[in-house]
Amino acid sequence: MAPFAAIRARPTGELRSSSLCAWLLPIWLALTVSLAAADADSLLPRAFAAEAKFDTQAALPLFLQANALHPNDAAILQKISKQYSDATGD
Repeated sequence: MAPFAAIRARPTGELRSSSLCAWLLPIWLALTVSLAAADADSLLPRAFAAEAKFDTQAALPLFLQANALHPNDAAILQKISKQYSDATGD
């Protein structure tokens, strides 16, 4: 009976704030992930455009940023490797 008495002794506002946090955290995480995906979607076309112009110095940072948003993506890692390889000739 003692543990239930402690729960009842808490102010109701405290219970509401913790349940509010329980609802807001997943929503915040979902928004963060979707914003990161949107950022990667805008980075990759710019990186591809720079790569098409043989502009290694512009393409490499964009691919590195895309890799930070999508770590270990094989296609992005291959593009980073190609940019480093192309940069050695500059």
